[in-house]
Amino acid sequence: MKTSEISTSILSGIASFGLIKFSQSKVDPYTRAIIGIAVGVGMQTNKREFVQDLGLGAIFGSALQFTDIKKGGKISINNFNSVIFILSEKEGISELQPFQIPDFFIDGLTMKGIKGVFKVSNGVYAKINSKGVISETVGFGKLVNKLHDAGLKNKEWVQSQSDTRWLNLYEKSI
Repeated sequence: MKTSEISTSILSGIASFGLIKFSQSKVDPYTRAIIGIAVGVGMQTNKREFVQDLGLGAIFGSALQFTDIKKGGKISINNFNSVIFILSEKEGISELQPFQIPDFFIDGLTMKGIKGVFKVSNGVYAKINSKGVISETVGFGKLVNKLHDAGLKNKEWVQSQSDTRWLNLYEKSI
């Protein structure tokens, strides 16, 4: 590669990383990375070297989105008008006020009356609508949650866990 091609790829990578990060509050890192990599690979098929260099940068910038997959998931939307209880590795169980979005990663959440807990996989974003329905945001994170057997869990699942934090969280849901 020539110096100009390397510079173009590096600048494209930085720009791609920055542009993709703008969507981070609503789009999970799996989706951001996969879509960006697919676009970059598509650009690699172009005959113009400049576009190929941009595509290479897009691939690298998009792959860096995987660094956002940390211990736990996130709440990206909270439109619920009541207290939500969240479980995090560092904070333990804490209360989330109506419409509040935590700035840290969580393992799960619940609210009074659902008699269950919602387990969130690493890197997955959850949303809570105004009726208190908890779900994953649209994207590949939803698939990751399914593959990791996460999502809404009942009392039997909670009781089968060796980690008592889940039982303590569940008790907040009744």
